Amino acid sequence: MTAAQIALAVTLPVVFLPLGLAKTAALPFMRQAAAHLGMSPDRYRVIGAREVAGVIGLLLGLVAGPLGVAAAIGLPLLMAAAAGARLRHGDPPMRALPAVVLAHTGICRGDGLRGLTSSEGSPMTRSRRAAYRRQCGRHGRRPHGPCCA
Repeated sequence: MTAAQIALAVTLPVVFLPLGLAKTAALPFMRQAAAHLGMSPDRYRVIGAREVAGVIGLLLGLVAGPLGVAAAIGLPLLMAAAAGARLRHGDPPMRALPAVVLAHTGICRGDGLRGLTSSEGSPMTRSRRAAYRRQCGRHGRRPHGPCCA
């Protein structure tokens, strides 16, 4: 796991945990947001519970890589759905922008899919690296085109 992934795994919970807990507790401003989007408070509580579960997954992902990857997939999907709900409801695109940014940030955290917690990356990455280091027998330099594949 890279330093950037660790930083995102620690930073994203700072954003998602308070919002998820506020939705789960059905605080007045979250009930108002749910009503604005045409959702029941119970449905908004479920969304909040999913955000809290994503936070737990991100934090546990620091120890167990697959959990972090699962959370890093789930949270962007949740945020993409949030952006879609805002746009479908007729909100201006700027109201959906925070959800899009958080989805993108979660995807950046999920970049660990290549090697989960391995610093070397997946076997496919290692083979690509090895192929890049090989010299092309025809040209005597690194592979650069279809003739070198």
